[in-house]
Amino acid sequence: MRGQLPDLCRTAALQLAAPPQPPRCTPMREPKPNPVTVERHDNPPESLRSIALPIVRTPAARPLIAIILSHQICGYLTHWHRGRTRPHTTPVCEACDDQCPWRWHGYVAVYNPRTRNQALLELTAASYRALDEWQKRHESLRAAKIKCERIGQRTNGRIIVTLDNPNPPVENLPPAPDVNAILLRMWELSSTKSIHHDPLRDSNPRIRPDRPPLQNGKALHPPITP
Repeated sequence: MRGQLPDLCRTAALQLAAPPQPPRCTPMREPKPNPVTVERHDNPPESLRSIALPIVRTPAARPLIAIILSHQICGYLTHWHRGRTRPHTTPVCEACDDQCPWRWHGYVAVYNPRTRNQALLELTAASYRALDEWQKRHESLRAAKIKCERIGQRTNGRIIVTLDNPNPPVENLPPAPDVNAILLRMWELSSTKSIHHDPLRDSNPRIRPDRPPLQNGKALHPPITP
């Protein structure tokens, strides 16, 4: 018994001096492959079908001639804000908070039969009367030929707009695009967008023309009380 004590002490000393061994882990099993399938969607969702069209303005050097696709003009109060045209929004408007004046712009979808290109034509309040009179006579702007030219060929010259029936008539016109949806998508706006603003300001535009344009006999914006 006495002879075994040194051996036990020696064994315990060796165990203490040896480096600790890592715990033994149970090896992981190989994951089983899960079969996947790819579904076909031959028709894109309605939310992705809105097309993007460029905005064109009347050039100074030559007239702009096109066929109108829209049934009526879409009008908006807009601001030139941070280097681009932005719509006036209610009851919150960042451009009004920055004291930016506003003006009226109208948009119609137009078509070039020669190139088959479509675009959104931007019009000013001064050119609204010609389209309003045509729509009252024909109940729709669609298929009318529009000619826009600037007086004096100046970049910011007044725009003269004339409408007429195309001769010969243009057949197989593309469907009228949703101008409002295209513009809202271009302006990155929706009914759920939140905008930071000054809560103490009035929701109406702060600068307005003396006689705001009318659409269907109604003012485009409620009157502003000084």
